[in-house]
Amino acid sequence: DPKGLRNAQKQLGGFGKQVAKIGGLLAGAFSVRAIGNFTKDAVTAASDLEESLNALNVSFGDSAAEITKLGESAASAMGVSQTEFNNAAVRFSAFADRVVGEGGDVAGFIGDVSTRATDFASVFNIDVSEALQVFQSGLAGEAEPLKRFGINLLQSEVQAFALREGLIEVGETMTEQEKVQARYGLLMEATAKTQGDFANTSDGLANSQRILQATFKDMQATVGAALVPAFAALTQSLIPVVNELAPVLTEVMEALAPVIANVAAQIPSLLEGFMPLIPVIGQLAIVFFEIIDQILPVFVQLIQMILPVILQLVEAFMPFIQAV
Repeated sequence: DPKGLRNAQKQLGGFGKQVAKIGGLLAGAFSVRAIGNFTKDAVTAASDLEESLNALNVSFGDSAAEITKLGESAASAMGVSQTEFNNAAVRFSAFADRVVGEGGDVAGFIGDVSTRATDFASVFNIDVSEALQVFQSGLAGEAEPLKRFGINLLQSEVQAFALREGLIEVGETMTEQEKVQARYGLLMEATAKTQGDFANTSDGLANSQRILQATFKDMQATVGAALVPAFAALTQSLIPVVNELAPVLTEVMEALAPVIANVAAQIPSLLEGFMPLIPVIGQLAIVFFEIIDQILPVFVQLIQMILPVILQLVEAFMPFIQAV
């Protein structure tokens, strides 16, 4: 059945294309370029992690070690990489002492606010980084970012919370520290319903993807940490080379400047010279398509004439093919 044979060939051809695509994806994943990109990203991730750890030490002092431990498990617990967690913690450092007071549990505050932001992100299906930014804005007194999620941190609401919780007495004016404490308390109260949502839905697609991405970033940073010393040494060794190369390149560019300027000045004239050719190219295109229009029907007729012969040849060869 020639028709059946053609259909089979078509199906096998389609299957072959799919296999080729898969092979191409695998080849691309393990290509030199892909490995090079991964190496570059790994070194960058390791450098970013190192900088974030240094920022933690500067911002939190004695509490930095406990916060570092929180960051080490942030990928599985919150769906953010250690670097992302550290950077967010540093941004909250301005509020930590005001919320917990002198000698208070700074690490506990960082853990609570970041975990609640993670649960908040899980419920509202937004990035954890966005939720952390929204919480930071709320603690700073910016009510608008949280307002779109139905949470009201207006000054009047904050004042009422402070009176209800005994942070101030009637008629008292809140200090900056009391304002931050009241905003934090009101924020945690307003988001209490979201508590635990990330852990409860960590096996779902959205949170699983967050955990996977964060874990991959941490893995890149770990791999990059082993490469950083080599790249640092390479960078140091290149500095004197670049210092020597700079004056040489400067002289070359100074010598080339007049030549480049001369070439640039001739480009408009060159384009003007090509202008008369544009109509000719258009005419050639018209003639070309007219020729195709004349030849194509003849070509189709030729194929139709040859096709029966080809089909007969296929039928003649089928017994031989089956025997083979």
